[in-house]
Amino acid sequence: MTCCAVSLWSSSHPANAAWLSGFGARPSTSGPRVAGSTGGGIESLETRGLLYGTDYAAGGALAAIVAQQAKAKGGPKIAYQMLFFPVTQIGEETVSLNEFAEGYLLDRATLFWFYEHYLPSDADRADSRVSPLKAADLSGLPPAYVMLAGFDPLHDEGLAYAERLRAAGVEVQIADYPDMVHAFILLQAAVPQAQRAIAAAGAALKAVVEG
Repeated sequence: MTCCAVSLWSSSHPANAAWLSGFGARPSTSGPRVAGSTGGGIESLETRGLLYGTDYAAGGALAAIVAQQAKAKGGPKIAYQMLFFPVTQIGEETVSLNEFAEGYLLDRATLFWFYEHYLPSDADRADSRVSPLKAADLSGLPPAYVMLAGFDPLHDEGLAYAERLRAAGVEVQIADYPDMVHAFILLQAAVPQAQRAIAAAGAALKAVVEG
């Protein structure tokens, strides 16, 4: 999934940002080790301020995984997660994955092609470092903003992650756009809802930064 990464930046040093990508050619190590490598990246950041993680789709999975790993390691402090249309489980079936398998911009076949090129055949897809929804305990994670699209094959797993976060006591804002397709925010020149969605997400992040 070469288009996706997780970006982190520091509130005290906004220019000090990192883009941590685990998605390119098929890795020679197992998926969990590739995902786990993002943890070393966040440790190298200046952490006098707070860190914010954001990205979409596969990058949304990495952002969620990094937040889980930072919690497990006791730092660095991540203040907020912005997860746009996130992949939260690999290898599981959902209603949206099947209902919107074709004809809605992102299709099931493409998703599985991505997964096959990311994970070796022997990778444990139930490992939380691959599928963050599989984590046993989501309590204590940073507040989250989860953007979803109704006609997205990834909709249901993104919603499931948001609901599990909320059930674990994490503050979650769910921005569900029922008439939109996956990653519609990239269509700002043609889709007015995309502009409004970006503005709403920006306002949420601004409130956290300034709060």
